[in-house]
Amino acid sequence: MDPGGVGRCEPGQFILIHQPGMNLTLTILEGEGRLVAGKQEAPVRVGAVALIPAGEARGLKADSLLVALHVVIPPPTEADHAGVAEKLKRGVWK
Repeated sequence: MDPGGVGRCEPGQFILIHQPGMNLTLTILEGEGRLVAGKQEAPVRVGAVALIPAGEARGLKADSLLVALHVVIPPPTEADHAGVAEKLKRGVWK
């Protein structure tokens, strides 16, 4: 898997809340949304930077077209995202 890159979410799209075993650095390049990091949830917009340690909960929901740079270290494994597909079937980000 790719350890990072630029991701894009359309309004209403999300990365569901999960707790993978890698560190994440997220920088919002365009748009607005809501970020869950650990036990906190906060609005994010252009310029926001989040550093989320391995094992902490994380999720992102776009309120508008949202573009973000994300870097994960170490690269994720299949085990890091175990159960994500099942949660996606429910169609909710939390």
